[in-house]
Amino acid sequence: MNKKRIVIMGLLILLMIGFVIGLNFKKYRQSSKNDFNIIKWDNFYAEKNINLYYGTKEKQVLAQLNSKYRVNDIIANSKDQLEKSIKIMNWVRTNMKYDKNKKNKVEDKGAADILESKQKSKPYSNLEICTVFNEFCNSGNIISRIGKLTISDSTKTKDNPSFFVCEVWNVKYNKWIMIDVINGGYVSEKDMPLSTVDVIQKGICNLQIVSDESPDKYKKKMSKYFYAYTIKIDNTIYNAKQSNCYVTFINNNEDRINMKNPLQYPSIYTKNKYLFEVSPEEENKKYNSDEVPTMIFSKVMKNKEGKDNKSDKEIKEELCIGVFKNSSMEEKYYISINGSPFEQKNKYFKVQIKKGLNNIKLSKDGKTSIREVAFKYKE
Repeated sequence: MNKKRIVIMGLLILLMIGFVIGLNFKKYRQSSKNDFNIIKWDNFYAEKNINLYYGTKEKQVLAQLNSKYRVNDIIANSKDQLEKSIKIMNWVRTNMKYDKNKKNKVEDKGAADILESKQKSKPYSNLEICTVFNEFCNSGNIISRIGKLTISDSTKTKDNPSFFVCEVWNVKYNKWIMIDVINGGYVSEKDMPLSTVDVIQKGICNLQIVSDESPDKYKKKMSKYFYAYTIKIDNTIYNAKQSNCYVTFINNNEDRINMKNPLQYPSIYTKNKYLFEVSPEEENKKYNSDEVPTMIFSKVMKNKEGKDNKSDKEIKEELCIGVFKNSSMEEKYYISINGSPFEQKNKYFKVQIKKGLNNIKLSKDGKTSIREVAFKYKE
């Protein structure tokens, strides 16, 4: 009897220890969560002076892709770029199984690598499918680009907070048209196909859905994504990149950015849709009319040593900062951090974000502030 009691007591003790460990682990997990918010963003780009890049110098690579997958046969007998792109979209959806749980790894893999490295039964990510569509379009002389939609920070979802779509330039309509390759369709208004920025501004609930999926189901599933839209400045394929920066359109009246992972890429934020509408056939220019330079921020990825370093406990994020004007990066400017005197900076520099309020101001002359952003880090 005593032996049985000892065993029961032992089990109870183990359960209690497990319970305490569980509580501590839960507490640790909760305490390790953080909240990085942009509470002020007096740094929106309002001009039109950015060159965007398209196409490729590696024509032979695209020709090989076209030949191997018979892209010209896929798009044969089409009236315009929209009809061609729909045929390519249908081929991609037939031959590439989509898995929404597969991570979108940002790699330099081209369409040929993606298709050759997979067996037919293997699923593909959102970005892999858009990459194949984009390169097939370009191989068929359709100018195309990949863009990323992002939900607002206040939107709660179990799904991925971002979603990749493509846009094709249509000569007939003289505009960009959004192609949702994953859901197999596009959006229109009074039979006019729309760009992604059009959809954001007009509101998807008021528009026509041209898709295999029912309009109501599509709107319910996708409406949360049409808050912000990001494209690359350099959309070329296979070329050495002239820029690693992005442009993000946000349709709000606030002096802040309320989107998920806003500093994931080095991006210029704008409320002006011009850059997203400009023809890819427009010649690149030298600009000199930007009145105010714009700061560009990007999160610095922490390495394992940085994560394990106890002296870095106060540092919550590290940002790389540069300043952009007239389609190029500025060589010299002045920065004030948390009210400190303005200090000259050259090209790029890093700043450490600590718990609480972090304020960064930009000046051209080291005296007058012309841009200001504020981050708040809570734990």
